[in-house]
Amino acid sequence: MANDLVQFLLEHEHDDPIKILLSQKNIHGYPAEFIANQLDCRKRAKEKLPSWYANPEIIYPHKQNLEQCSSEITGKLKSDFIQTFKLNGTLVDLTGGFGVDSYFFSKAFKKIIHVEPNEKLCGLAKDNHQRLGTLNIEYSTQTAQDFLKTLSAQVDWIYLDPSRKSEGKKVVKLSDCEPDVTQLLPSIWAKTGQILIKAAPLLDIKEGLKQLPGARAVRVVSVNNECKEVLFHLQKSYGDEPEIECINIQSGGEERFAFRFSDEGEVSSTFSEPLDFIYEPNASILKAGAFKKIGKDFGLSKIAVNTHLYTSTDHLIDFPGRVFKVLGNLSEQATLLPDGKANIISRNHPLSPEDIKKKYKLKDGGTQYVLAFSGEKKKYLLVADRLK
Repeated sequence: MANDLVQFLLEHEHDDPIKILLSQKNIHGYPAEFIANQLDCRKRAKEKLPSWYANPEIIYPHKQNLEQCSSEITGKLKSDFIQTFKLNGTLVDLTGGFGVDSYFFSKAFKKIIHVEPNEKLCGLAKDNHQRLGTLNIEYSTQTAQDFLKTLSAQVDWIYLDPSRKSEGKKVVKLSDCEPDVTQLLPSIWAKTGQILIKAAPLLDIKEGLKQLPGARAVRVVSVNNECKEVLFHLQKSYGDEPEIECINIQSGGEERFAFRFSDEGEVSSTFSEPLDFIYEPNASILKAGAFKKIGKDFGLSKIAVNTHLYTSTDHLIDFPGRVFKVLGNLSEQATLLPDGKANIISRNHPLSPEDIKKKYKLKDGGTQYVLAFSGEKKKYLLVADRLK
């Protein structure tokens, strides 16, 4: 990227990309559309890919490619996970795309092969990797299917992050993605003994396991309590039940909770009306469906079968999720919420947060929470302090 363009992007970082786009003129020899996209993507990369953002010479693809790629946090997590197997030879990224995952995998392997059929996107990934000082990545502009046909040697790992086929379509099945991993598996197994697949957060885990024989583990990854990735680790000839690991990455560290679906089936919940403390598991645990196991392991009673909140008289500081101290009922609004402000959470309750704000004349904000949920016998509107 030319120095004058780099300087322009730095000086106009906070400008509105739409205004640049509407200017319909070239800037330092580059079309306004390109400039607007770079400004937009840099804003997104500042949080998603801070080490890339710190290099002003990085060139970004269309924002859709940036939206679908892994974040720096999840890219590092996948690389760290693979390092635990101490196989540092060759990894093939069959769905290379913008190259974020290839970049982080390059820290754990002697060689990465980045496969991306879009020549322009592949070239962009290569240029950016070199700008970041990464030189152990090879590039192939073939489809995943064609590349596997030409791959003669065995490799340590093959990684796939299939993309959705239709823009705007919610992906709930592996067959909705490109490439279709379920059809490609025989060709992949012929080249490796370890596979890592990144699936969409909406994918049903149990359905995914039915289509992915050899699953050794599933990792459900959230960042700041928002589910981002479901990772399937497949190992050739593995026949035992996979472990489901729930990971929530946040500024204070990681929350991890592991179980197996057979564990969930073997335990029973105890139920209670709300006690002194209310617990809400993090998004990864809720996505994985450890609704009974989490209560059993932490000695908590569940509020109701379809209300995934838990309660106790004791304060558990190591619970993997949010923890609330009950102050009283919303009927005591004047005393408990004198400023008329609250953060509202509704779980399995007929009133939405907007309904509650309107009915009780509340405004967003403040330090207290209103917890709306249904118990086994009645519905609750409680005021609480958030402890975690």
